[in-house]
Amino acid sequence: MRRARCKGTIIREASQTTVPYGAFGHERRKPRAKMPIPSHIEAGRIIKSVLASAQKPYSVNQRMDSVRSTLEDWMSSEIRRDELDGPEFFDVYYHDADETGPYTEASKSSEGLIRILDELKAKLSVHYPDCAPLRQQFGKIDTAIKIIRSHIAKRQDP
Repeated sequence: MRRARCKGTIIREASQTTVPYGAFGHERRKPRAKMPIPSHIEAGRIIKSVLASAQKPYSVNQRMDSVRSTLEDWMSSEIRRDELDGPEFFDVYYHDADETGPYTEASKSSEGLIRILDELKAKLSVHYPDCAPLRQQFGKIDTAIKIIRSHIAKRQDP
């Protein structure tokens, strides 16, 4: 029988589609690609509009908060300190949503929410290769879409 190896001797290495990131001792991985800052800003606007919408059940917030946190972690590992600093960095995924943006208008209906969540998935799939960390985020977005659809169905039942 082989002996179990101590976790401290496992070296995190990049694969063809993912790279390790984060603090030492945390086994987190991200896609092996960089999404440009303007695309991160666009993804942040979509997420903030969904979270600010009154047309969704509260349980959608859990999924979108998790996606937002993960994308913010990925962005922090993809950019240099001088590219985006201080308040601008946190404005990408946090703080208030745009009052006049196209995503705010779309988030005023449940169908619009589903459309912009599909748009978020498309944006992520353009910039990141297919890998387990990305599929996890897609699963959370898909779950949010299912919750919104079931909310629509419940409202339409007599």
